[in-house]
Amino acid sequence: MTIGIFLIVKIVIPNSLLKNKLERASDYTETPQKLPNLLDNTPVTPVVDSNSTQSGFDYQKEYDFYLPVDGYIQKHNLSCECASVSDALAYMGITYTEDHCLEVLPVYKGFMQNDVWGDPNQEFVGDVNGHQSDRTGYGVFPNPLYQILKMDNITSYAIYKGNITDLTKSLVNNKPVVIWIPVSFERCTDISWFTPVGNKVQTCINEHAVVLVGFKGQINQPSTMRVMDVHVGITREVDWETFKKAWEYMDRMALLF
Repeated sequence: MTIGIFLIVKIVIPNSLLKNKLERASDYTETPQKLPNLLDNTPVTPVVDSNSTQSGFDYQKEYDFYLPVDGYIQKHNLSCECASVSDALAYMGITYTEDHCLEVLPVYKGFMQNDVWGDPNQEFVGDVNGHQSDRTGYGVFPNPLYQILKMDNITSYAIYKGNITDLTKSLVNNKPVVIWIPVSFERCTDISWFTPVGNKVQTCINEHAVVLVGFKGQINQPSTMRVMDVHVGITREVDWETFKKAWEYMDRMALLF
């Protein structure tokens, strides 16, 4: 499925505002307790065609783009995905609370036992107040979020193995993006388990979801990405190579609107 583009919006934020709002990723040393990422089986959801060409974009233009998404901080140890969805939709004028998201998500209850746990492509895995480190809680991937948003008639697109223009085009179209990365853009700490039906989940134990809110550079060749981290409610800048590597660790997963 492709997304039709009808309007290009560029928001220019004064340097004085950006100075207060933006922090370099390298300055961030906290370690939020967040959730991990992807596996071998492919979810059945509408996926944006990452190889498609959408008209109406200037690929030579140098952007300095920023969407002022409010920094709503997640309520639970492992609710970064629902909090990120809530913040992104709020910017678009849609009320969708973190509490409602958690209420309607299917959940695999329980801890990891004998290397068997739930499937984050089908449900939220574990306790939202648990911890990834002791395998009491984990998180959820794009597909289940797409499914519950569909129930409330909210359009979204679950992306696996996406590319950069999926993200930058959405931003230029004035729509934030929820992305999956290792927490604080660190290296992936590998973890694997099997679902009850035998599918292997190979992912990162230090997974986190944040809201992508801007970028600098060209649409297909950015130099800097801007993300709002729901763990601390702050927007920060990340150089492209650091962002790319972190997003690759998480199978280039995203949720577009």
